[in-house]
Parts: sequence; C-alpha cells; structure tokens
Amino acid sequence: MASSHFASTPETTNLLRAFLLLLGPCTKQFRDVLRRRIPHSIFSQVISQEENKNALLRLTTVQRDLIVPTHGSYSGTYDDMDIPLIYTLLRNVCSIQPHSKGWGKDPDSTDRSLSANIERIRIARNKCAHYPSDSLSNSEFNSLWSEVRSAVVDLDSFLNNGNQYEKEVDLQKQKSIHPELDYCLKEELRKQAEQIRENREEMQRVNDTVDMIKDKLQEHEWKIEKMEEIQQKEMKVEESHKPDDKEDSVPDQGNGGDTQPDHKQDHDTGDDGPNVLHVACKNAELETCEHLIQTRPGLLHSVDNDGWNAALHAVRGGNVTTLQLLADNEVDVKHKANNGWNILHVACFNSNLEMSRYIIQTYPDLLHSVDNNGYNAAFYAARKGHVKIQQLLTEHGVTT
Repeated sequence: MASSHFASTPETTNLLRAFLLLLGPCTKQFRDVLRRRIPHSIFSQVISQEENKNALLRLTTVQRDLIVPTHGSYSGTYDDMDIPLIYTLLRNVCSIQPHSKGWGKDPDSTDRSLSANIERIRIARNKCAHYPSDSLSNSEFNSLWSEVRSAVVDLDSFLNNGNQYEKEVDLQKQKSIHPELDYCLKEELRKQAEQIRENREEMQRVNDTVDMIKDKLQEHEWKIEKMEEIQQKEMKVEESHKPDDKEDSVPDQGNGGDTQPDHKQDHDTGDDGPNVLHVACKNAELETCEHLIQTRPGLLHSVDNDGWNAALHAVRGGNVTTLQLLADNEVDVKHKANNGWNILHVACFNSNLEMSRYIIQTYPDLLHSVDNNGYNAAFYAARKGHVKIQQLLTEHGVTT
C-alpha cells in the first residue's frame, strides 16, 4: 500500500496541511477576488483589449492557451485557474493599486491593502511548492498559517462574504489527514513544484523573446530618427532625382497629362519633401519600411514635391522586395512623377537590370510609356549605356 512506503510524521503533515490550505480555501478566495474585479461575463472582452494583451505578454504557453486560445475566446470558468494565473491577472489587468513595496515583493507587515494580502498568498504558495524538504517544522507551520489566515481574513472583508474563507481555514486546520491522502498530496506537491520549474524556464524563454522584440523596435526607432534628421537637412528639391546633364533633365512642370492625387498633406512632418518612408525605400531598408508601414500607414500614399511616391523611391533603391511590399499595401506602382517618369524609367536610368526585368514581367503596360519630354525607357537605358537592359527592352518591342 502506498502509505506504507510514505509514512507520515507531524512535520510532513504540517507541509501537506499548509498545501491543502493554499490549494483549497486560498485558491477559491483568489477566484472570488477575480470575479469581483472582472465579472466572468465580460472576461473575454477585457482580456482582448490591446493594453491588456501587452500586459500579459509573459504568460506561459499553458496559461495563454487557457485564457486566450488561438481559435475562439475563453469558454471556461474561473475554476480552471490556479493561484499563479489568477495572481498574474489580478496584478496586470484588474487595476489594483500596488502595495507600498510594489508588486512581486514581500509587503510590509503593517500593510493590509488588497494587493499586499494577494501578495502574501502568492508568496506562501510558492514557499510550499519550493520547500527543500517534504516536511515543515511546527514553528514554520504556525508562522505560515498565521500569515495566510490574516491575509484570508482581510480578503474576506474585501469580498464582504461573512468570513466564509476564514471559517474554511479554521476547519482545515482541524481536519485529519489519512495516510493515503498524505501520499497523494505529496505526489501533487511534487508535480506542482515540477510544473513551476518548467513554467519558470518557459517564462525565461518568453522574456528573452520579448526583450529581443523590444531591442528590434528600438533599433527601428533609432533608424527612423536618423532618417528624419537626414530629411530635415535635404533640399526640398532633390537634384539627384534628375539626370545630371541638361539633355536628360526634364522640367518640373505638370504630370504629363496624367492627373495625380495631391498627397502632400500626408507628410507626418509637415514638409513636402521626401518623408521617412521615402528615405527608407531609397536606402533599401526593408525592415524599416515594414515597421513604418505598420506604425505609420499614412505615409504610404504620400508624394514628395517632385511627385515621387514610395514606389519610385523603392525602384531607385533597387530592392525588388521593397517594391513588392509596397504593391501588397496598395501603393500605386504605376504612379508618374511630375516629369512623367514611371518606375521603369527610374529602373533603366539607374541601370538596374534585375529591377527592370521584374517591372517588365509584372507591369508590361509600362513598357511603351513616355515621360513629359516624350522619352521612353529605352532612351534612358541607352543614355546610361546599359546594353543588357537595352537588349531586354528590344526583345519586348521597345526601342529608342
């Protein structure tokens, strides 16, 4: 029989009795506190709010699967939750004022606030689950029991439940523990300790991932700040947009007969020159472009004072993936600049064979488009002396 191999002593019974206290009345009382702060009927709605999602980034996989499942919403009851999960919710999404020492720390003995008593229950639960042996001396037991009982009394007062859990605690101390139950509780205590160890390891992995994401965001923000500094220093009319010699230079008037929307008001800096997304596209900073599109979508359809949109800048930067990203986000890739240039003109002028080939294959209707001076893509390929681009255009029926 199990009990013959795991004989009880007063000290082992002390630990198991403390464990029963925390697993029973204390856990049920925690659930009632959560019900008081967040009624079950609105739990899914509260937990799905953006600020609460961010506050719960460090949930373990098991906890996350329980309360924010991948498919659907939380359909359980608070009876599914244990003290660690309820503590996380009470701390992060219930707007409970931290005690004087702050969440996660041992509160002052004189502090009888709601958060201080919640903290005492959590600390006692972790102490039992991580106890180095399977026994608790009488003095340790009496100290822990007294600490927990006083917290339960205060939480009963908060719940205004007629001292319900104080009575359960006092009854718990008088109950006898059968040897067989003794063995089962030891096993449960061992399993919980192992689960806590695994949760801590997973929590560390989650923390490492969160820290990595934060570092990446800080890096992007730093790049954006630098780009904005560059933008402020650039001339409003960027001469490098235009050919270097007079024959290639095109007057900055009109749109070649095409009516283009005026998006200058979309510049988040208030300037009508290139915005930070334009600069990122021009510098082929793909990750920065992705970050800007997610966080500042208003930049997507903006044009600078030369009529260049993000797609034209991306082609100048020479990164095909950037152009594809913009197209996926509904940027007008067939947009014309003020001088009538389209993305194929820019690709040919910049002697980018890969980009030219991609545009020809993806947007063949741009092949025969001419700018305000009547020049087509083949003209600019010839001016730059790129034979392979010229041959590619000739194969598609475009000649100077």
